[in-house]
Amino acid sequence: MQDIIFDEFDKATLGKLQDHYSVKSLAKKYELNEKTLWKWIRAGRLKAHKIGGSVRIPKSEVLKLVEDWM
Repeated sequence: MQDIIFDEFDKATLGKLQDHYSVKSLAKKYELNEKTLWKWIRAGRLKAHKIGGSVRIPKSEVLKLVEDWM
């Protein structure tokens, strides 16, 4: 997974933090395969952040994904 490039947080974005989901919780919530989510992250279709050593997907990205499905 080292080939994945994640956006890093800076001080300007700290005040604008939103809810984030783990790949596992998002897969469970929307009945998706975790491998599919990782594939979308690698392809840039789904943006993710590395927070404290774990990967998190912002709520805004989840909403975009759901809108695309509808």
